Amino acid sequence: MEALSVVRGVAAIGPGVALFGYALRNLAKDWASRAWPSVEGRIDVVRGVHGYRGIRSLQLTYEYSVHGRRYVGTRYSFGWPVGLAGGTNVDRFIKQHPRGSTVKVYHNPNEPAEALIMPGRSLGHLFGFAISLAFVAVGLLTLRG
Repeated sequence: MEALSVVRGVAAIGPGVALFGYALRNLAKDWASRAWPSVEGRIDVVRGVHGYRGIRSLQLTYEYSVHGRRYVGTRYSFGWPVGLAGGTNVDRFIKQHPRGSTVKVYHNPNEPAEALIMPGRSLGHLFGFAISLAFVAVGLLTLRG
C-alpha cells in the first residue's frame, strides 16, 4: 500500500469521525431538549439573512429569565432546522414572531444559558450523519486500495 493512499484514507476518515461525533452530540442535545423546562421570552432581533449560496436563514435573538437572572439566546434549534428551510418559511416565522413578541424558550435546567425555542424538532442531524459516513467510506475505500 502506498504511503500516499494511507495519508488520503486517514485524511478522509478523520473529518468523518469528527463530524459523526458532532452530529451525535447535537442529536443527544436535541433529544434531551424535549424535556427541558420553558419560560416566556421576548424576541429582540428577528430577520432573514442570506447565507451560503444565497440560502435564506433566520437570525434570531431573544431575552429570557431563569430564577431572576437574565439571559440572551440565539439558537432556534440544535442542528439544521428543516422546518425553516427556504425563504418562505423564514418569512412566515418572522411574520408570526415580530420584534417584541413573546416566545416560549426552552432552557437546559443544568445550564440555563443554553436555550432554544424549537426543542427536539431537527432532522438536520441525519444530513450530518450521512456526510460523515460518506467521508469514512471514501477513506476506507482509499485505504483498501
